[in-house]
Amino acid sequence: MNQPPEAVLRETWDERLLPSEGCRQLSMQVLAREFTDPACFAVHRLTVAAYTLQHPFSVKPHSLAIHLVALCLSLEASRPQHLIGTQTVRAAARLRAQPPGRLQPPEHRGALTVAEVVGAESAQEHCLRVRDWAVEVWAAWQAHHDRVHSWVAAVD
Repeated sequence: MNQPPEAVLRETWDERLLPSEGCRQLSMQVLAREFTDPACFAVHRLTVAAYTLQHPFSVKPHSLAIHLVALCLSLEASRPQHLIGTQTVRAAARLRAQPPGRLQPPEHRGALTVAEVVGAESAQEHCLRVRDWAVEVWAAWQAHHDRVHSWVAAVD
């Protein structure tokens, strides 16, 4: 890939509902960094949730609901990662028993994307960029926050 990440994303994003090849390549770079650097892995759950919620037509409604729960627990409730994992598993079981139904994705799912994360020069910068991205994606899904809060409350 000779183009900078932003150029690849601009070229391929264009309000597509599914991830483009360029976007998938960028996400693979970010995931590779997270799986090879423990400091970057600390934000892996946020990376996966933000990416999935920006490409909502690539997964089922149940999965979208779980990623929204994970963002809520991470960003609003500031839970430790080990508790987020446990609560997300409990939420997943509850949402299987009571399916969330279709979640209407927001038209605009955040200006920050995986492309901003790729250029991080340090683990600290990587984590800050992922967190900023996740905050923006969570804000984009604001229309569903009350519903997500009820799912979180049910597993607290």
